[in-house]
Amino acid sequence: MIGGVVWKVWRWEGGLLAGYVFLIFAETLLIRNSFNGVHVQPELFWSWKAWGRQKGQILANVIMFIPIGMLVDVLWKWKGLLMAVGLSCTIELLQLISQRGLCEFDDVIHNALGALIGVCVVMLPLIIKVILVRLRKHKNSRLKTADMGSRGRVI
Repeated sequence: MIGGVVWKVWRWEGGLLAGYVFLIFAETLLIRNSFNGVHVQPELFWSWKAWGRQKGQILANVIMFIPIGMLVDVLWKWKGLLMAVGLSCTIELLQLISQRGLCEFDDVIHNALGALIGVCVVMLPLIIKVILVRLRKHKNSRLKTADMGSRGRVI
């Protein structure tokens, strides 16, 4: 039902975003069991120090947020990155409260990196187009200048 309302308000991109956000919440919160033990890892970049054991988790967190970055870019451009970071912080806080995961800063960084990659994937064709148009204009202006210079000479 929420996805249907979002679909009407934000077009198809918002509907996809709402559905994907639900899948992320399901994966990170709903299907997990609570556990006893440590639920907070305050050390920044601890998972990078343990790359050998954590690389799968790091890559999963980055990859999981690439579609988020692509969809928020279509809806809100670069401002959508703040939404992606807010979503990541919400997940981490809910994992802490529900005791269904490890609340850590590294996950927020990895998720933000994934969202940034998603935004870049969407923006890349536009950036390439702008660069090509500018190069073409520069080339044409140089040709016109060279053409005018040869006409003005007395031989």
